[in-house]
Amino acid sequence: MKKKIVAFALLFCMLFTASAKASASTASGNAEKSTGNVYGQSYIIFGEDLSDDQKKTVLNLLGVVEEELPQYKILTVSNKEEHKYLDAFVDKDKIGTKAFSSVKFIPKAPGTGLKITTHNIDYCTVSMYQNALITAGVQDAEVVIAAPFELSGTAALIGIVKAYCDMTGAELDEQVLMVATNELVLTGKLGTYLGDTDKVAEFIAYAKQLVVSEDLESEEEIRDAVKEAAGEFDMELTEAQVTQVVDLLRKIAVMDIDPHALAQQASDMYNALKAMGIDLDKMDAKSIIDLIKNFFQEILDFLTSLFN
Repeated sequence: MKKKIVAFALLFCMLFTASAKASASTASGNAEKSTGNVYGQSYIIFGEDLSDDQKKTVLNLLGVVEEELPQYKILTVSNKEEHKYLDAFVDKDKIGTKAFSSVKFIPKAPGTGLKITTHNIDYCTVSMYQNALITAGVQDAEVVIAAPFELSGTAALIGIVKAYCDMTGAELDEQVLMVATNELVLTGKLGTYLGDTDKVAEFIAYAKQLVVSEDLESEEEIRDAVKEAAGEFDMELTEAQVTQVVDLLRKIAVMDIDPHALAQQASDMYNALKAMGIDLDKMDAKSIIDLIKNFFQEILDFLTSLFN
């Protein structure tokens, strides 16, 4: 029960920091130009089919000038790789025949979390990328994703994971990347169906937190968790959609995902509470509920004072 309360508290943190995160992501469009840091190699991952002019456009959106490129390790993502990881979830004609989306990846201090900004990406949202990257094991980095014109941006996920594996020396686990891609695409499809992709991303994150933190494995347990999460978000899913989410979470359940990485999605508020001496992990359920009640009371008092 306590784990569910903690998961809810983290959900509560996510909802109230969503607008702040969006603002922070926009502000980080003018990303730091000095890539020298002690946390690892920085990367630029280009779509393989960019023309020279398109590459210049992308670099400008990434906040990088050509003279700075030697500071980065350069990788590429090909259309062949897109089809390899996306064909199982996306119609081939939607993937196309060329790879354009590109990424700047800068590792950050442990506990920093993922700071994601997008330019000319019209399908994948920041929260979609964040969910899928945490599933793939990517943590603590500044990520800027750009394209020379509006496109889906699904290929960028492949590039980010490639860079992370290159940096850490880990083998690229194709099964993990397939699951992360599955999550990205399913979130987008449900978001299109319901008209709110970010809400769906938060729903998936919450359901994932329940499954991982409570070590749920059976289809029945995971289905109950999905329906509970859908109820928390007041979402009406068809049985077929519920089954799609269950199938995704069953794959995630057997992966070695750190629950604290999931909690990082609420990192701004979570870490702020810790800095104030409030550690959700060490609090009992009643204390967490009281904390939430007090927070809402303070909001109510503040709004009342405005009208008075």
